[in-house]
Amino acid sequence: MGPGATTRSPTAAVPSTPSSATPTAAAADPAAREALRRSLPELPAPGSTLQIVENGPRQGVNRKHVLQDEAGRRYFWKAQDAAGFALQRTLLAQALRGRAGEAVVPVRPHDLTVAGQTTQGLLAPFVASTGSLDYAVRTFTPAERHAVLADLPWAFFLGNWDTKPDQYLRVHGTAVNIDWDQALSDFGRAQPRYDRHTRAHFSPLIPPVQAALLLEWVHGRTDANLDVVRDSAARIARLTDEDLQQAAQPLVDAAFGDGGAGLPGLRDPAAVWAALQGRRDRVVDETDRLLEALRVERARHGRPLAALDVRLLAGRAEDASLRAAIAVARSPLVEWLYAARQAVGSLRRPHPDDDVGPVGTSPATSSSAS
Repeated sequence: MGPGATTRSPTAAVPSTPSSATPTAAAADPAAREALRRSLPELPAPGSTLQIVENGPRQGVNRKHVLQDEAGRRYFWKAQDAAGFALQRTLLAQALRGRAGEAVVPVRPHDLTVAGQTTQGLLAPFVASTGSLDYAVRTFTPAERHAVLADLPWAFFLGNWDTKPDQYLRVHGTAVNIDWDQALSDFGRAQPRYDRHTRAHFSPLIPPVQAALLLEWVHGRTDANLDVVRDSAARIARLTDEDLQQAAQPLVDAAFGDGGAGLPGLRDPAAVWAALQGRRDRVVDETDRLLEALRVERARHGRPLAALDVRLLAGRAEDASLRAAIAVARSPLVEWLYAARQAVGSLRRPHPDDDVGPVGTSPATSSSAS
């Protein structure tokens, strides 16, 4: 996906018929969470015939298509980078989030055949949405703020800080994260961070939306109920060893099976289980530490800094860096550069769907894994 402030997910572009449920309460409310879960559209039945009705944007190897079933329901298909195990990372994250009661957009593996070439990808239903989030966090609804903050413990637990604004769709007054394909990406780091300045190590110039929101909160420029963060951590901590193993098994099989290249920093399957269990067991304590630090920062807002208050001085320096990154991410120049990179990428990498006919007349068919 592109820079958070400039590129909206294609799932926001073509609305499906919304459910009658319109949950707008805080994300910490179990009833509201369950209503949101029920309102999200479903995947097609296994074996359904799907046809390409729209060719999506080309972004490197991750080409995209809009598919449609016999009833006219639309779905979003995205090619997956087999070398990086993006498909298995997404399935792991969505399985665990769903098991813990989060509202997740359902996904599953889906092989798409175009012009005689079959490509592995991920299939998801279109979601009725009013667009994606951005870095204007002061305009967020209370439920949007809560949804963003609820993902703080998940970012730590799953090792995925690639939670920039355009990963979130605005749905029924709240927001849903639709992209967790970087799960476990920081598991190989010796000293993983878990604070309000943490960013994805591979994309430090595009901050998580949580960092932008908490920057405003600690300086008293917006309100938020941090109880939602603790609630999310508590639900993660209740995941069982069996939950972790079942969710991670497809990734372990792909990474460490025949021909697998393994995972950075994780030498074998036992290291994967140990890392997941360790973060689950620490998530509540680490979250409590983070929340206390945030409350201390907010309480000290506006007071002169003591010359030897090294921690707060360092925080102010990181705030300056964070503001600069957000300003750059919101710049129209970033959108132009990203579009240029897409264009260059499509020229350098011919796609097998180049001979697909006009929208609505594609001969492509596809099948889903059950």
